[in-house]
Amino acid sequence: MKTAVREWTNQWSPDPRNLEQAFTLEQKAISLDDSLPSAHLALGWIYPWRQQHDQAVTERERVLTLAPNWAEGYAGMAMTLSLSGRSEEAVGLVEKAMRLNPR
Repeated sequence: MKTAVREWTNQWSPDPRNLEQAFTLEQKAISLDDSLPSAHLALGWIYPWRQQHDQAVTERERVLTLAPNWAEGYAGMAMTLSLSGRSEEAVGLVEKAMRLNPR
């Protein structure tokens, strides 16, 4: 699942069907187990590419609810807020991510 997201975001394969495949797979993963923060994180990467920023924020919020100490969740939320034109809100989240995982 995550590979299809990476293929699209890194433009290893810009075929739009890869993004749709990733979207379908992540939705399936969540339908099987809604408590997987990584599946919600992946949807948070997919939604901005689909110009669905509100849904991306919702998925990122779910990640932070499920894994409140996961640095990647805070970094992802910061990226999503930045893409949504809310950069000021993103700064504190990046700082928190860096405190949780300085690497």
